[in-house]
Amino acid sequence: MERLSETDSYRGIVRVGRDVLNKIGISPGDYIIIAGKRETCAKVWATSARSKIWMDEITVKNAGVNFGESVTIAPTKPRIAEFLEIGCKDQLSTHTWLPNLVAKSEEELIKLIAKGRAVVAGDLLAFRGPSSNYVVVFKITKTIPDGFVVIGDNTKIELKIGSTV
Repeated sequence: MERLSETDSYRGIVRVGRDVLNKIGISPGDYIIIAGKRETCAKVWATSARSKIWMDEITVKNAGVNFGESVTIAPTKPRIAEFLEIGCKDQLSTHTWLPNLVAKSEEELIKLIAKGRAVVAGDLLAFRGPSSNYVVVFKITKTIPDGFVVIGDNTKIELKIGSTV
């Protein structure tokens, strides 16, 4: 396992060698389960490097492993999240000028930026402020339905500000 490039980090993706993608029958843009000491889920993009996976530090933490350790991957089809409860210490809107322009609330801003990302309860969700390089980290505390879900247009988000991440 290798460290994902800075430009790909905090986007909810992993990169996997095309040989591995072909072997397990998935295409770029599909979702995979990443299993280390715990399971997490991410959207997969291809790379020309063989038999490797690239992840950012958030995905590594979510899988319960360290860089250099082995993980197993398998295809999955997560359901669309109806509801997410998310805990955070810090608000994303304090690190961007976008909320007043594109979102009426912190929850709408999170949904806008995180749309299409796969999560499961217990995962960390991180991204840079859209107009800054500051990384804001959230913790997924509850999902409906249970299991791996993808954040969609109609996902209701309840934000618990001040929660430990």
